[in-house]
Amino acid sequence: MSFIKKQGWITRHKAILLFFSVCADICYGQSTWELVTSPPINNNLKSVTFGNGRFVTAGDSGTISTSPDGAAWTIINSGTTDNLKSVAYGNSRFLAVGDNGMILTSMDGSIWTKMTSGTTVDLTTVTYGKNLSAGQGGFVAAGDSGMILTSADGAIWTKKNSGTNDNFTSITYGNSQFTLVGNSGDYAGSGGEIFSSSDAGEWALKRTGDYCSLSYVTYANNVYIALGEGGASDGIVLTSPDGASWIKQTPIEEYILYSAVFGNNQFVGVGDGGMIATTLDGVDWTPQNSGTSKILSSVAYGNNTFVAVGRFGVILSSTTDNSAIRQSPSNKTNNGMKITIVKNRISVLWSASLVRNPSSMDVFTVSGKRIYSAPVMANNGRIAVSAADFPTGKLLVSITDANKRVLTSAFFLTK
Repeated sequence: MSFIKKQGWITRHKAILLFFSVCADICYGQSTWELVTSPPINNNLKSVTFGNGRFVTAGDSGTISTSPDGAAWTIINSGTTDNLKSVAYGNSRFLAVGDNGMILTSMDGSIWTKMTSGTTVDLTTVTYGKNLSAGQGGFVAAGDSGMILTSADGAIWTKKNSGTNDNFTSITYGNSQFTLVGNSGDYAGSGGEIFSSSDAGEWALKRTGDYCSLSYVTYANNVYIALGEGGASDGIVLTSPDGASWIKQTPIEEYILYSAVFGNNQFVGVGDGGMIATTLDGVDWTPQNSGTSKILSSVAYGNNTFVAVGRFGVILSSTTDNSAIRQSPSNKTNNGMKITIVKNRISVLWSASLVRNPSSMDVFTVSGKRIYSAPVMANNGRIAVSAADFPTGKLLVSITDANKRVLTSAFFLTK
């Protein structure tokens, strides 16, 4: 670990700030998750969404439940025992799809009405987008055997020609286009199909044949993320800036992610074995402690709260903090310092072997403006200061020792 002379450190360390501004391996986590135990739900939950001020889940045997805050849930009579695979919100209504062509709609999440889909094919995914073939917003549902249905209002549905017999697993709308993922087979090298369409009428194949199974796709923060499983039962993460060119990223160990959502300036992914992981861009993921080993199948964000649902009715919720710190994912340390935030206070911890007699701590903006300065007691190895008056964005903290040497670390503050 190297130190620098304090005099002129801002000029000399513009490179540090530039590196921080473009570094791709910066992330922070949604760290506190609470298990929801009441009311008990025994059926597997397959999907969760947020709209109209409430969360709505859907799952096996027609299970539907709602919550205003992710903590208190009400079980709803859906009117069906068919397995429900996906739920979405758009055009001031919720829409759920499932086995045997089942489609349900609800204005409030509490009273559900069956709609005629015109098919008995299992439907696995649904989303709401702005550009259907007729030039209007509406729902797009997809499922097995290349089935695609569109509807402006959720009531009247029209079949579309997908041009494939693939089994579709997930659909998203973003960047003025619909993107679908699916599978053409069940062995390595045979599946992993990605399709895109500007209007849900004509579909173009973007990627084929490289991966065993793709189960989810989402778009937010100017990036597409596709999730799936490889031939060796390892997780697969693909990212794309445009939905056409895809890059394979390093998976989270051997874990498989089944769903992801963007909120609080980050993506949160959930999956196999209770895995929860966070990322800024889909490239570098940081595992979080979920407190469960049950499979998590879906995650949603609303009202400053993340909700994850999964097998045997498991529901987890995590309320976002008012502030968050982003730093290097390697034990969240950088230049020998660990920077965290708890209850809106920034905590800086460093090793006594690096700075034995620190004398002061300073915080600077990227322009070099000092926004905080205070003396530090010798050998305490930690200081905590209020972040209430700090601006959001890229910042740099420095610890100065008795010999006027400086240890620095860049970080990013969000509120």
